[in-house]
Amino acid sequence: MRRALIPTVSLGLCLVALSGAGFGPARAAQDPGCDGSWLVHITLEGRDLVEDVLIAFEDGGAVEVHSPPVMPALPGLGEVPLQASSGLGTWQSTGERECAFEYVRLLAGDDGVSAGTLNVRGVATADGGDAIDGSLTIIRSTGFGQTAATSEGVLSGTTLDGPLLWLTPTADQPPAA
Repeated sequence: MRRALIPTVSLGLCLVALSGAGFGPARAAQDPGCDGSWLVHITLEGRDLVEDVLIAFEDGGAVEVHSPPVMPALPGLGEVPLQASSGLGTWQSTGERECAFEYVRLLAGDDGVSAGTLNVRGVATADGGDAIDGSLTIIRSTGFGQTAATSEGVLSGTTLDGPLLWLTPTADQPPAA
């Protein structure tokens, strides 16, 4: 009987370990939080321009950010517009329809030479419909890792998820035959 018990207990422990229950930091399913794709407008204190970006909060916790290749100058003396890469980062739900996020963009001068990084950290709330709002901190670092500028700001945007409007018939137009 004892010989049959050892393989049974071993098999049970293996099944528990494979399922992730009780062993190690198993990732819980994310609340939808900010999940989805958004057209976001970023306004920084001290900068008159509004920067438009496309942000995708992906189901697995990744963030992708796309915007025009030239980023407007940050507020502050001596700041100039810089070329900026797309951004990559992570997000995590912090409550129902709320999230915290962080992403990094690579920066370059007009000559294409690296000018450091832009680290964006923020919190956002989706209204459960088609709007998102929040606050963020932008930290520009030099190529040597020194903080060169920090700015606070807000974001607001609308969802890009939903039905394709050009495929959705309206009451005024009969569907194509």
